[in-house]
Amino acid sequence: MALSTLCLLLFLSLTDVINGAGNCIDSSTVSVNVPISGGCTQGGYRQSVIDYWTPERMASAKPMQRKITIKGNIPFVKNHKDNEIERILTPSTIQSNTRGAQNPPASGRVFFNYGNMSYSCSGSVVTANNTATVVTAGHCVYDNDTKQWATNWIFVPDYNNGSAPYGIFTARILITTPEWKNNANFSYDVALAIMCPNNGTHIQTKVGGGFTVSLNASQTGSTIVRGYPGNMNNAQTMSNCTGSTTKPGTALLSPFSISGIKNYDGFEIYCTMGPGSSGGPWVRPFNSSTSLGLQVSGTSFGIVFLGIQLPYLYGPRYQQSNIGKLMDACQSA
Repeated sequence: MALSTLCLLLFLSLTDVINGAGNCIDSSTVSVNVPISGGCTQGGYRQSVIDYWTPERMASAKPMQRKITIKGNIPFVKNHKDNEIERILTPSTIQSNTRGAQNPPASGRVFFNYGNMSYSCSGSVVTANNTATVVTAGHCVYDNDTKQWATNWIFVPDYNNGSAPYGIFTARILITTPEWKNNANFSYDVALAIMCPNNGTHIQTKVGGGFTVSLNASQTGSTIVRGYPGNMNNAQTMSNCTGSTTKPGTALLSPFSISGIKNYDGFEIYCTMGPGSSGGPWVRPFNSSTSLGLQVSGTSFGIVFLGIQLPYLYGPRYQQSNIGKLMDACQSA
């Protein structure tokens, strides 16, 4: 049996580890350690996963996004209390190779498997002590329907029509919240992926710095949302929406009849990006000269009403109870 095949089989047999894994241990998280044969080396596990993601597999990956389907006109009950103090986690630092660009290299495309199916999401590099942390949506690392962790998980910063200008990075730990894993609670639809270095270079260094995670941001504010939606150029290029976030309520959500969005605490923005944009960063303000900014949320779901997807996206409001506790437990892993 070839080494690359053996590594792939080991990866596909992931074991769920509750209350953290490896150096990412905290009772407020659930995570899975990726069994790495040969470590994060070019010739070992890392290369076997990169080899797995051929251009054909990437092209066939199905853009993923959770959709909430509503059959009737039921008003959304707003329960958010916008009185917390905004708190900045590990501040961004500008690396020497930072480039000013329309598309920030800290944003990128995610590829992974659930079973034999290939999927894609979006994600972002955030500033962390380990310089190896990517943020995405919880449903891009754990499938509540099939009760399985994602496998063959990679992140491609600034993915563009099949090219990887900053290289391909493979995950060694996947982390989400118990509230997402056990209950599919969309207020907690967040996740981290701790990445292997690429040829000895950590991802945060490679892309020139990450977005800074911001907790308790105001629910209204000018925001840029980025991602790789399948309904725009088949997810081959980075797309964005620019507008003001609001408290959820424009679309028709029901806190009574739909499991997972009862008492939803998140943002709403007018945006027509579809599946594949899940996990993409919501940034304010965005500094075009450094390509960095404060990340206040990530795309979680859209709304389908009477068979039509409404032009709104939703993302959980980053707080200590969701992304904050994951960062506390795992940003040094």
